[in-house]
Amino acid sequence: MDEPVRVLHVDDEPDFSELTATYLERTDGQFSVETVTSVSEGLARLDDGDFDCIVSDYDMAERDGIDFLDAVREDYPELPFILFTGKGSEEIASEAISAGVTDYLQKTPGTEQYTLLANRIENSVAQYRAEQEVKETEARYRHLIEESTDVITVVDSDGTFEYLSPAAERILGYSADEMVGENAFDYVHPDDRERVVEEFSDQVRRPEERVTTEFRFAHADGSWQWIGVRGRNLLDDPIIDGVVVYARDAAEREEREQELEQYETIVENTEDGIYVVDSDHRFEFVNHRVAEASGIPQDVWEGQHVSTLSELGILTEDEVTALEDGFDAIIGGEEDQVSVEVTPQVPEEEFVLDLRLTSLQTERLSDCVVGFSRNVTERKRRERELERKNDSLEKFASVVSHDLRNPLTVAEGRLELAREEHDSTHLDEVANSHKRMRTLIDDLLTLAREGDTATEAERIRLSEAVERCWQNVETERATLDVDTTRTVRGDRGRAQQLLENLVRNAVEHGGTDVTITVGDLEDGFYVADDGRGISDAEAVFDAGYSTAEDGTGLGLTIVRRIADAHGWEWTATESERGGARFEFTGLDTEPR
Repeated sequence: MDEPVRVLHVDDEPDFSELTATYLERTDGQFSVETVTSVSEGLARLDDGDFDCIVSDYDMAERDGIDFLDAVREDYPELPFILFTGKGSEEIASEAISAGVTDYLQKTPGTEQYTLLANRIENSVAQYRAEQEVKETEARYRHLIEESTDVITVVDSDGTFEYLSPAAERILGYSADEMVGENAFDYVHPDDRERVVEEFSDQVRRPEERVTTEFRFAHADGSWQWIGVRGRNLLDDPIIDGVVVYARDAAEREEREQELEQYETIVENTEDGIYVVDSDHRFEFVNHRVAEASGIPQDVWEGQHVSTLSELGILTEDEVTALEDGFDAIIGGEEDQVSVEVTPQVPEEEFVLDLRLTSLQTERLSDCVVGFSRNVTERKRRERELERKNDSLEKFASVVSHDLRNPLTVAEGRLELAREEHDSTHLDEVANSHKRMRTLIDDLLTLAREGDTATEAERIRLSEAVERCWQNVETERATLDVDTTRTVRGDRGRAQQLLENLVRNAVEHGGTDVTITVGDLEDGFYVADDGRGISDAEAVFDAGYSTAEDGTGLGLTIVRRIADAHGWEWTATESERGGARFEFTGLDTEPR
């Protein structure tokens, strides 16, 4: 026995109970015994624990073993119960059997009684577990049959109904009680009856064959219902002892074919490849684009298993496996949509397809998957080109970082040494030049490494972001006026860079005592100052444009790229106080 057996032993002699538990638990280590000394304790433990068998004495002070058995059977009618008693008699044995005892064993001197008890427990539990497993299996299969959308029936060799599933009432209008005992052929249309009887007789004579047919069946409402039928001869099966017949509303199949025809009309006029695959991974339909791309006619595709794609060398086995996994995920309800990228191998052409799989959202076609294939070769080429450019930019950034920053760091160190030896205003100018060079390098690195992307969108409180950037920028005697309650969605790091560059630009171009205001617009925000203003609003965002002597001309280029990456619209204009005003609109904002 694979699983351990949990035994509840009830006996009012503690020494005997302990000895019994010791012997049982030594038996191949398969028993776990819990002992109690009264019926009330036994019932309490039974409610709290999960036991496989009860072993009980008969003659106990509080209540006897038969009373205990009666109480157990009220809640646990099938749990193994062995009466293990020193006071045995035919009367007690008969009473125990009437009460539903599983086994009866009399205590005897010596240790052989424990071996015998262990054997009785093992046999009782094995039988109990087997019966429970059969019942669970029966319940599972009964549930499947009762929930099936097909009518599942069992008829005898003469065609008399012995069983009908609940779907019979939905499709044919009859309850199972009405039909059991009726002959199925009496309900077949007279024009179809002779043919159906002959097909059924063939099924009875040749059990190995499966019969599939269609005929008209009398509906309970008086109409004739077309049904599709599949039969299987299980007359030799001792459990079934009949012919199992699966019936489905044939009209539903006709409607299904009509729906497919409608889909065909639509999808034949699209430039995407479209196909329908059933639950067995076979193609029910492909449109002209799939046929053209593969070089295989449409009618050849239908009914082919998806594995044909690898057998013909069109797709690799790994690509086909990925497709089948996608089909199963869609049909099983694990995913709503699956995307698989493949590179078909067809003569004189190389291209990449993006295959999108989804469930066909109709009641009758819910067990199918519809796939859309789009040629993404050009997109993949652009992605590779972008990746190549990004690699080049990263290499450039590395050169800037290493080959320019290192000499600059050395120059700054030498400058500090020179200050210790000499006191000259020329050295201040050198320091300013160093500072401008470092700002230029930092801006170049930002452009090269960050590029035009905004990776992760999150909630950003604009006022908090402005206050934070104010701490990161040298603002001299400048003043900040925050007049915003806006919360926007965007890449926090890149939005921070945008604000810092705008503040730095205002200080550089508007003077050290400039006032900078950040306020709300209907679908965005603005950053304005009261400095000297801008002379060319169109050119201000161009790389290299700057009116400050020590400006890099890259700060507002970074601002423009960050705004573009977020999909924001930007404009530069004059502020109410004559300075510069930068407006950003089209933001994903939240209520104030």
